[in-house]
Amino acid sequence: MLKHQKHSLHQVIKSAFFRLTAAVSISFAIVSISLISFTENNLFIPHMQHDFEHMIHIHAMHTGFVVDHYKDSVFYRTDKETMHRLPSYLQSLSVGKHEVLHNDKAFHILVKQDGQFRYFFEVNESDFEQMEQMIIAIIVIAMFLSWTVASFSSRFLSRKILDPIQVLSDKIRLMDQNMSNIHLIDEFADDEVGQLARFFDDYNHKINTYLTREKLFTSDVSHELRTPLMVISSSCELLLAQSEIETHSESKQQAQLLKIQSACQEMKSLVTIFLALARNDEVNPNLTSLSEVLSQQYEKYLPIAEAKGLKLICLPDNDASHTEKRYSEEFLTIIIGNLLGNAIKYTLQGEIVISFNEQGFSIRDTGPGIPDEIADSVFDPFIQYKTNQNDGIGLGLSIVKRICEKKGWEAHIESDKDKGTIVSIVF
Repeated sequence: MLKHQKHSLHQVIKSAFFRLTAAVSISFAIVSISLISFTENNLFIPHMQHDFEHMIHIHAMHTGFVVDHYKDSVFYRTDKETMHRLPSYLQSLSVGKHEVLHNDKAFHILVKQDGQFRYFFEVNESDFEQMEQMIIAIIVIAMFLSWTVASFSSRFLSRKILDPIQVLSDKIRLMDQNMSNIHLIDEFADDEVGQLARFFDDYNHKINTYLTREKLFTSDVSHELRTPLMVISSSCELLLAQSEIETHSESKQQAQLLKIQSACQEMKSLVTIFLALARNDEVNPNLTSLSEVLSQQYEKYLPIAEAKGLKLICLPDNDASHTEKRYSEEFLTIIIGNLLGNAIKYTLQGEIVISFNEQGFSIRDTGPGIPDEIADSVFDPFIQYKTNQNDGIGLGLSIVKRICEKKGWEAHIESDKDKGTIVSIVF
């Protein structure tokens, strides 16, 4: 996965604005200098050539060495014998167009050979060259000045653009779930930021609606489930007391009543745990040892495994620390119950082995293993291996993961197709 570097939007806008200004100013400078060169080559030089041809025509009837001065231009006609009479800077020039600097003056010079005569036409362009250099200097200075202005104006521009977004970000950050009646749209103009505030208001309203429903649901569950459970529990206690008075001995009826009472107590604990997970509340658990909870769950699931023709084995605990350390009985009961229930559900034949290790415990089965397509998401809710034995909705391992995250424990799965699965819990 690609990782994007973190950049401030202020820096991004300033950088983009500066680069745009630099690109425009450089382009303008290049075009301006090109226009100067174009003007010189396509207007001045043709005009100079026309004057040159005219001077040649005028002096065609003259003989010998010819020199004709006219304003800022000089015309020469010479041959091999009179070449030495030319100024020294002209004598070495070949036929064609030349730009020459002499005595701090700039000259455009045209040279033409016609028979025995060679013609020179010299135009003093010092003023034009100075003007050209001045224009180029102004263009370059203006280019750098635009960069300086851009560096300062980009800061103002970025603040102007991002200040409303920063205000919106600050208000969102400071909001909490009790501010559901606040409408951000009232504090922003009807622009793109205002639309963003409106979208957030709509989303915040939906989230608060869902949170209200969740709070009402958990409150209803807490109230409506605990009441009948208390009735069942108290009824079991009365029936047990009555049974002991009448028979003074254990009976099958007492055994069934004890199972009902135990299941009722377990349901009470489950309601408390699941409500705590839903609300992210803290729970004051009953503390017990890992060995005791594993023994209880082993006794509970042994008849279920044997009824399916499976062996349920709990290896002896050789580590005294498992007896000394104390953990939440309610959380451990849910974790071990879900793992044993899954193992029995998906294992068609063979055995399920519970074993202790230095950091926790593991449960190994000889089931079909976990398919590759769900291996990475097996702890996600509603992820389930579809078999004929399924009758759940894929929440068991998700509950295990949520409990482990809450308690700071770790859950690991190792699975081989058609060989089985090992789930390890590390405290």
